[in-house]
This record gives sequence, structure tokens and C-alpha cells, in this order.
Amino acid sequence: MLNDEIKQRVQRQIAKFTEQYRHAKAMGYNITTLGLPTYETQEDFDHYRPGDAGSDFEHENEFSTEIMKGLLGNNVPARPVTIQYADYALWLNGRENSSNNRASYVSLLVAREERGK
Repeated sequence: MLNDEIKQRVQRQIAKFTEQYRHAKAMGYNITTLGLPTYETQEDFDHYRPGDAGSDFEHENEFSTEIMKGLLGNNVPARPVTIQYADYALWLNGRENSSNNRASYVSLLVAREERGK
């Protein structure tokens, strides 16, 4: 269960993502779905987000689920994408594990799912 501080973070993220989505759509960008990372194992979480390693991946999944519910309530298409670090590491191919690369990877996973791969 999320505490009050985390619930406030969820609300801020929902507001931020909703505003970014609406702005991008108004500017003519073709954004179909926002992907929210989820994790099957602690190891996947720790390697994918080394700055947060040791934090409970299930808590992070719950955080993402609540954000997704809020986004869907705001008519922002969103879905969870499961991060498997082994696949991500192959995709990185020696590049830095940065927030920009993580965002790009999540976008790739969404695109793969939308193409049915």
C-alpha cells in the first residue's frame, strides 16, 4: 500500500505526464501510448535502475500501476511494459544506462507490442 507521500508523488506524475501528452498531441506529435516500466524480478529492477537498486520492485510496480490508472482516467493511453534487464543490456550495446536511454527503450517496447512482436 502506498503511503500519503507516495500518493502525492503519483498525483504529481499523473499531472505532469497528462500535461506533456496533451502538449505533444497539440503540437502534432503522433504519440500512441505511454509505457510505464514494470519489473518481474528485483534483479531486473536493480540493474535497470541502479540509482534505486535495493528499493522494492513490487512497490515500484504498484507506483506505476497507480500512475497508469490516473492517466487512463485522464484519457491518456498508457500501458505497463515489463523490463527484462538481459534484453535491455543487449539493446544498450555498450551505451550508458541513462534516463534517456531507459525512456527510449520503454518506447521501443511499446512499439514492439503495438506491432504485435
